[in-house]
Amino acid sequence: MTFRQPVLFLSHGSPLVLIEDSPHRTFLQQLGQSLTRPDIIVSVTAHWTTPEVRVSTAAKPATLRDFFGFPKELYDIAYSAPGHPPMAARAAALLRTAGLTVQTEDRPHLDHGTWCPLALMWPEAEIPVIEISVQPGRDAYHHLAVGRALAPLRDQGALIIGSGGITHNLSDYSTMPLDMPFGYADLFAEWVGERIKAGDLAAMADWGKAPFADRCHPTDEHFLPLPVAMAAGGGRGRRLFAESDGPVLRLDCFQWD
Repeated sequence: MTFRQPVLFLSHGSPLVLIEDSPHRTFLQQLGQSLTRPDIIVSVTAHWTTPEVRVSTAAKPATLRDFFGFPKELYDIAYSAPGHPPMAARAAALLRTAGLTVQTEDRPHLDHGTWCPLALMWPEAEIPVIEISVQPGRDAYHHLAVGRALAPLRDQGALIIGSGGITHNLSDYSTMPLDMPFGYADLFAEWVGERIKAGDLAAMADWGKAPFADRCHPTDEHFLPLPVAMAAGGGRGRRLFAESDGPVLRLDCFQWD
């Protein structure tokens, strides 16, 4: 009998997590050790944005190092996990059955929103991975529908991961002193955590009303994997990790069992 997989939302943070010691790095390493090994990983990634839902059917995706200005050693890291075209086809079929417009694409690579956390969780890169895009032009109601449609994959050995960021204001991150007291990002992250704990999908659908939502997310692509994960998980979840990189970049991670 196939084990029903949980759902995760991971704030993937900076690629530096791969080469610098931090609580975030330790957490991701330990998380991979604590989970029942999935047959397949379905990554809903902030770093693939499309007008409508797309599902990657690539059999052998390469490693996309879609970041700039980092140490050279990061550009030498490869994460060569295979794809899984049959699971991609199943995901696309579920989305279509739910009435969503979906396209499949032989996307030639895994972006860093997917492979950076996985390189710490399962560094052997043996578990097949498929990627699904987010739609910044669509609201959270749409992304909740995506998550509900994908939920049956959990019973087929698939670990669904939403990879983004609880907060993602890189302009503030680059200009605020590192020793500045925490403020607006904490208020927003606590609002999110309370709604996840309560399983409040209606509030998540209107997340733009949360305190400092616009400032925490000047663009919404890093938040949108969260409503997908929350709906796929059935609503009520729990916080696994609550740390920050500086005063404005929260790295909270959540699980739905």
